[in-house]
Amino acid sequence: MIFNIFIPNKKGHYEDYSSFLNNLLKNHEVKTVRSFKEKLTVLFRYNQNVIFLNIDHKDMYWSLLRSLFSKKNFGVSVSVESLINKNNIPSIHYRNLLGLIKKKAKYNVFKLLKSSDRLKLISIHKMTDYEGKLKDITSFLTYDFQYYDLPYLNVGYQQPKELLNLYIEDPLIKSVLIFNNTSKAKKNLSELSDWIFTSNKYRFFIIGDSSFLRNDIKHNVVLINRYVSNEEMIYFMEKLDIIYCYYNNDKPSGFMGRAMQLNKKVIVPLNSYLGSIPYTSSIRVTSLAQMDEIDWDNISDTNSNNSKINQFDESELLREFLLQEA
Repeated sequence: MIFNIFIPNKKGHYEDYSSFLNNLLKNHEVKTVRSFKEKLTVLFRYNQNVIFLNIDHKDMYWSLLRSLFSKKNFGVSVSVESLINKNNIPSIHYRNLLGLIKKKAKYNVFKLLKSSDRLKLISIHKMTDYEGKLKDITSFLTYDFQYYDLPYLNVGYQQPKELLNLYIEDPLIKSVLIFNNTSKAKKNLSELSDWIFTSNKYRFFIIGDSSFLRNDIKHNVVLINRYVSNEEMIYFMEKLDIIYCYYNNDKPSGFMGRAMQLNKKVIVPLNSYLGSIPYTSSIRVTSLAQMDEIDWDNISDTNSNNSKINQFDESELLREFLLQEA
């Protein structure tokens, strides 16, 4: 059985998703397809399976073309929720009428492809408010792959240069890891800036854009404004105490997923989707100022229990689905 994974030439979760699927299906022939020429060649091999990782965008057109002569098509969607009618999901806004028409058209295309069994759409929106509303276009619902992919990625550890001569294992000062990429996640950066400025109980490590900070940065902030590899990110997560996931997201966070796999403590808003995830090491607060009131001496250390079974691991279910539908 042959699986071709269409991956875009852009940064993001695609590389990890591709590596995860390669290892998940390692007993079969799996090929990663990147260039336009390669994709065009594979497109007409009707008896081979294709997994489109960018199905929310350009891969939708590839899948539509291939569906004309083959049913062996899968798509992995991370943002299909944006296609749902705005009357059902108040948090989604459309800039103009053209945008609304395009989203409606894409929704109907996915619905048609599912009803004709020409595309099996895999959505990472399990246990979200979108779950029931996506049933007309999706064939398999799961958690974000980044909730359970680490055993399949063979990611090593690499000490970041920022930590080489830095003492971080101070029992009196907890360390907080913040990852601020260019995603559209609602990360409460203004409140975060205020907390960093006023708190004396934590040391903050910020990976990515730090422009949200006040100009008078204090000594308790370490900035890492560069590309950080998977190996370095895992090292950061392992060594630091708390992972910042105080996001008002209404869908999964891959960053939080990695933290949960490593059994790290994560900060999440109390009344939020991320706060509703049944993860025992979540620190649920209504404001970041509450973090300074926490008595860490009375909180058990769960971070060392990395052998804990991952309750979100659906890798076997996903493998069974892919092989059954291939």
